[in-house]
Amino acid sequence: MSDPKTYDAVRADFIEKSGLISQAEGLPRIAGRVFGMLIFDGDMISFGELATRLQVSRASISTSIRILGRDFQVIGVLEREGSSLVGETHDARVLVPARWVVANVGDEMGGSAIQVRAASGTTVAELKENVRLVMRKIRRQPPSEDDSFALNESSTLSSGLDQMFGVIGLAGTVIGGFSILVGGFGIANIMFVSVRERTGQIGVQKALGATRGFILAQFLLESVLLSLVGGIIGLTFAGILIAVGAAVSDFELAVSFQNIVTGIGLSALIGLIAGYAPAEMAARLDPVEAIRFNQ
Repeated sequence: MSDPKTYDAVRADFIEKSGLISQAEGLPRIAGRVFGMLIFDGDMISFGELATRLQVSRASISTSIRILGRDFQVIGVLEREGSSLVGETHDARVLVPARWVVANVGDEMGGSAIQVRAASGTTVAELKENVRLVMRKIRRQPPSEDDSFALNESSTLSSGLDQMFGVIGLAGTVIGGFSILVGGFGIANIMFVSVRERTGQIGVQKALGATRGFILAQFLLESVLLSLVGGIIGLTFAGILIAVGAAVSDFELAVSFQNIVTGIGLSALIGLIAGYAPAEMAARLDPVEAIRFNQ
């Protein structure tokens, strides 16, 4: 394990040398230091945090960038969002005035689009109608002409995603159902073996006055506890997978408290159902025959 002091010293030396190299090439020293820090740290930061890390004043860091030969003043930095489900990200985008893009880029980027969000209390239908009227007025279209533009709703994409997740959910339900069925048979088999191996013990308990209900409750409790242990192990394993997935990607998953309670309750129910037949068989054993079973 590397010494933190050594790491900080190497980092500071690398940043300072980058600044000296930049200064020797006729560039601002601060530019070289910023470049060196970004290479060494490799993350996205704001101008304020940049000044703090370099231990310089906020005013010493330029807040302008050059795009296609023109300088733009940076008025803000958006928070990092990460990648979407399909791998799309806005973290590497720069927002510039639309008029400048039309004048200098034109349609080279594949056309233009305007994103509109409805105000509180406004329905999607009202928003679409208002946008349509405004766009037709801007384009000076007479009432007899069709729209020369398209209005796309984000709900179209969300409905497609809902259908996809619906299929995934159905597949998960089927797989989960088979898993529960196999788990239930496994618990029932274990309990049948337990009853068979403890037949003599059950006979002694009945000879000493244990009631049928006591024997039934005893084996049902063991079955439920066995199922609960399996459910808790499964939830723990799922939590580990979610934590690992969140650590290696920007896609976040979460398990709600309701899902945890539902999973534990379902585990207990499966244990109760799977253990009833073995417990009933143990409860109905004749004490004399049970004692003679292992002799």
